[in-house]
Amino acid sequence: MRNLIFGRMAFLMCASGTLLAGCALPLNTASAVPESAAGSRPLMKASACGPSVVYVTSYNNSVYIYDQAHNGKMPCGQITGVTNPQGLFVDKQHNLWVAISGDCKTAFSSVLEFAPGGTTPIKTLQDPDGSATDLAVDNATGTVYVTNFFNYTKGCASGSNGVVEVYAGGSTTPTSTLGDSHMNYAFNDAVDDHGNLYVTYLELNGPTGSGHIFEWHDGSGSPTDLGITLQAPGGIQTTKNGALLVCDQLVACGDFEPGSTTMTKLFATKTSGSFGVALDKHEKHAWVENPARSAGQLQRYAYPGPDKRALESITVPGGGYAGVAVSPASPQGKPY
Repeated sequence: MRNLIFGRMAFLMCASGTLLAGCALPLNTASAVPESAAGSRPLMKASACGPSVVYVTSYNNSVYIYDQAHNGKMPCGQITGVTNPQGLFVDKQHNLWVAISGDCKTAFSSVLEFAPGGTTPIKTLQDPDGSATDLAVDNATGTVYVTNFFNYTKGCASGSNGVVEVYAGGSTTPTSTLGDSHMNYAFNDAVDDHGNLYVTYLELNGPTGSGHIFEWHDGSGSPTDLGITLQAPGGIQTTKNGALLVCDQLVACGDFEPGSTTMTKLFATKTSGSFGVALDKHEKHAWVENPARSAGQLQRYAYPGPDKRALESITVPGGGYAGVAVSPASPQGKPY
């Protein structure tokens, strides 16, 4: 349990060099797309991809791209030169946003925006105070919310609680910060069609902890605890009926219906470790990244559940991690 709950913490610390032992990463597997040298400039190669794709982060400092219509088992493209990529998000213009945690040596925490068919980032958001973990863009206002797993206090060591950095009005630096004393580690976030922000987080209790979900009404002010308990927090999405789609790494993925604190319609139940999750534009399928599975598999399930067996499983080169996004993405859902 502890390994799953703190898996992201350990990986981020390994990448930044704050842990010296126990930092082995999965071995690379064969790829149809060449990998880049570490520290190179971010570059997207997606000319072989169609208009409907799935993006997934990898342990080998890449984001792989899969065409949903053709040859889905092999990547059609790749983003290279990204150090420790984390959460992914596709906005209403089909632009891809990538949270970069960096290594605190040659690459630092930031967020990159790529246009469809582009090769280099069209925007970079600076995140100087913490380790970027996930992000969500309010499609109505353009405001970007970036979760920092933890904030830095001395160099790149973990020392203070996780926060959400807010980038409003097109700013490339934070315009405000959202936090709470209970949010020791901030995980994933999502925005509904009224501009409300939802964040999965971990609250420590001695050597262990428990996951919960905060809501910031209108994406500002003080948070409301939704009364939901998670064993190990993971990805979150808003949906068209107001349910929150959430992955609990130790349980499964499923829905919290509006006002409910019980997860129902479970899927991805056969193997624990489900982390990142993304819905297609019609909310008919959910893509789940499970770094605990062999080679870090990307899996597609019927949505909503229940659905125990994946409709499709893809072995991600280098081992898939926690970030997954679909383009075109599902519209931002109704309030919970």
